Amino acid sequence: MGKNIMNKIAKYLNYGNAYISSGDFRSLLDSARFLLLKKGALRTRVADSHLGKIKIRQGTNDFQFANYYYEWNVKSYILSIYHDFNIFIDIGSGIGDYSLLMAKKGLLCFAFEPVADNFKTLTENVRLNRLERRIKPFQLALGNAQTTADFAVTQVNTGASHRADIHLSDKIPVKCNEKVKVEKLDNLFLDFGLTKQDRILMKLDMEGMEVEGIAGAMDFIRTYPNLTIIAEAKHSGDNEIINTLKSMAEFEFGRVDDLNIYAHKINK
Repeated sequence: MGKNIMNKIAKYLNYGNAYISSGDFRSLLDSARFLLLKKGALRTRVADSHLGKIKIRQGTNDFQFANYYYEWNVKSYILSIYHDFNIFIDIGSGIGDYSLLMAKKGLLCFAFEPVADNFKTLTENVRLNRLERRIKPFQLALGNAQTTADFAVTQVNTGASHRADIHLSDKIPVKCNEKVKVEKLDNLFLDFGLTKQDRILMKLDMEGMEVEGIAGAMDFIRTYPNLTIIAEAKHSGDNEIINTLKSMAEFEFGRVDDLNIYAHKINK
């Protein structure tokens, strides 16, 4: 067997073991249904997972986000460094799986998700896990201007919802368009109560808006010395993200996996 096939088999075995060990057999069945038929969850429910209690919406692949081993390369990288931080900023948080993970590790989380039903599910997951004091949700997209934008809300994989004028390489069915609020992080962060002693881990998964989100966070990035950024570069491109960050401060860059890069701020 080829290396890619072996990697896929190992990934699916890890997924299956995570569902079984948490007793979430419905998600195991939903995953098989998704692989065979490309259809989402059969019904709405609350699943018990290693990340906590997570709402699974009918017709979506929320069961995938609830799996501890989903995006394991990113998770394992974060889990290897999280103890160096006390603040987590989750931009494009979806239903909140990464924020749940970090909040349960003791970090204070600021979670940004613009799509209405994703945001509703995010807030429900925060409540289900009694993490209201640890996770602060914002129904916003982050960009380089205070404005509104049309978002294409995708069907099964709602985490792939994106600004409608961004043409992703993936052919993902769209359910509807939705008007969302866009804000600059620079207009918000002073209200967070952060200090220069805070150690901040920021994760960006913005379906092609990463460069805009970074550009709208220039003051934030320059203000805090202890900052590491993980950015999905699949749609925005490595060089575009790296060059935008280099224009603001000095960073050490590296790869998390094929889709994600990290930038660690260097302070002389």
